[in-house]
This record gives sequence, C-alpha cells and structure tokens, in this order.
Amino acid sequence: MIFSPKCRHCGKQEVVLTKIYYEATLRHGGVLHTFGVPDLEIPVCQACGEKVFTLAVEYQIDDAFKELS
Repeated sequence: MIFSPKCRHCGKQEVVLTKIYYEATLRHGGVLHTFGVPDLEIPVCQACGEKVFTLAVEYQIDDAFKELS
C-alpha cells in the first residue's frame, strides 16, 4: 500500500498503517447500508487521528460489503 507518511491534515510525519474497526456506509441499489469492517488496514495519523482513504482501503470496504450479500 502506497501512502505518504506526512499527514495532509496536520502536516506531521506520523502516518502509519493501522488495523481498526471501521463503520462504513455505502449506497447500493438506492438504499443506504451501514456495516462494520473489522480489521480494516488503513493509514492513520498518530498525531491527529486523520484516516487516509487509499484505493486499497476502498477495496477492503467493498469486499466487506460483498460478504454481507
């Protein structure tokens, strides 16, 4: 996974890949779905908590939604 170690929000170089529980919301078929994604691997700034949503993160969320169907 490629991401900058520098946070776009606070500017500190404290962004690290972290596993978190994430509650996602997606619209599918005109219906809004809210579901949990356990162990989402996402870059997070350790200084301010800002999450960095990369393409790899989006794929994990999509895969978790597909598992619900």
